[in-house]
Amino acid sequence: MNELSVVLSVYKNDDPESFLRAVDSIMDQSRIPDEVIICVDGPVPENLDDAVLIADVDAKVKVYRLEKNIGLGGSRDYAIKQSRGTFIAVMDSDDFSLRNRFQLQLDLIKSKSLDVVGGYISEFSEHRLDQLRKVPLSHEDIFRKGKYRSPMNHVTVMFKRESYLASGGYLPIRGIEDYDLFHRMLISGYKFENIPEILVNVSFDESAIKRRAGLSYLKCWISLLVKMYQSKYLNLLQFATLLVVHTIAKLLPRRIIPFLYRFLRN
Repeated sequence: MNELSVVLSVYKNDDPESFLRAVDSIMDQSRIPDEVIICVDGPVPENLDDAVLIADVDAKVKVYRLEKNIGLGGSRDYAIKQSRGTFIAVMDSDDFSLRNRFQLQLDLIKSKSLDVVGGYISEFSEHRLDQLRKVPLSHEDIFRKGKYRSPMNHVTVMFKRESYLASGGYLPIRGIEDYDLFHRMLISGYKFENIPEILVNVSFDESAIKRRAGLSYLKCWISLLVKMYQSKYLNLLQFATLLVVHTIAKLLPRRIIPFLYRFLRN
């Protein structure tokens, strides 16, 4: 069994150049992973398929193709189940990891017998300066603040494969599959920690942020909040407050969502 696997999902709307940059940042780490699992989530255009073929030249890369798109959570779960690493690092197809990311995370997760380790991110785009997104550091703070928003920057996460599988893994919930996973792992007693350093530079996509609104997205959030209340992670007052806040936020005009997102990320 390998020590470290990296999983990356790619689908039809991903940019080929950004995808190859993301792969390069994986293979240029100070601690190179033992394997990289790329899941092609449904049919992709020719230029993106060519980029996948370029990445597949490396012997550490294994490519799996799904006949139809099943979403980020489902495709990541598929990739993880094909992996053989003791530890799994998550990677997005349009971001790039700093060169010491994997070494920092492996050192911490092994030395403190943790289950999940993440860190800070820097968000960037052509139209805005880098913006740091911090997260709570200690397990206690992560558990407490995780009641109100996701306590981990998902694209920085590394976890023990056995802990992930025992928790049930990513479920097919589009948009909040990461928060749903963290909730289940936290209430199951798995240990979390974040590193107070930037681990990943993340592409800020306003069009993607605008999709985090509307009735269907609100229904996903309500379902998650109900789970958090039923598990006793939230008390009744917390549940009711968050229900009102998310209902208002998700039903706002879409043009306002990016501004709200920037405010909440600070």
